[in-house]
Amino acid sequence: MQSTHKHMHKRLHAKGWSVEEMAQTDVALHKAQKRKHPYVHAVEKSMFWFILVLGVLGSIILSVALIPVLVASNGQLGYWVTGVFGLLLGSLIIHFAKPMPWISRDHLIMTVIVPVCAIFSFFIVSVSVNDLNSFAGLPGRVDALFLGLSYFVGFLLPYALYLAFRGWK
Repeated sequence: MQSTHKHMHKRLHAKGWSVEEMAQTDVALHKAQKRKHPYVHAVEKSMFWFILVLGVLGSIILSVALIPVLVASNGQLGYWVTGVFGLLLGSLIIHFAKPMPWISRDHLIMTVIVPVCAIFSFFIVSVSVNDLNSFAGLPGRVDALFLGLSYFVGFLLPYALYLAFRGWK
């Protein structure tokens, strides 16, 4: 929250606000935060967990849905498709989390838990795809590490862009 506070002060100073006006705004925001109804706090916490569960479940569903693509592809296409789907899921999560300032301190948690769960699920999927290819007599093997890495990079790219261009709306 401290970085959001500094970022807000920097933006307000650039717009010509005085130190006193910024201090009054801080006091008003602090009072408003204290006066929030307990249900609002509960909804804010539940939104974080909802987005986190959405990301984990989305990664698991995505990894299972990519099995036919990975079996049918020559490998490189599967890695690209996996990276694109990671990019889309990462963008979706950042899109939901960006307007919620109370989640800003938990972005790091979200961007670590979801890709780590996805890497494990993609490891299981790549083993399954390799077993299916062996059973069906199809050539081609899927590298679990590279598959997970392509998803991880695709997933973290929107977050990195969000951090780099924090002021965009």
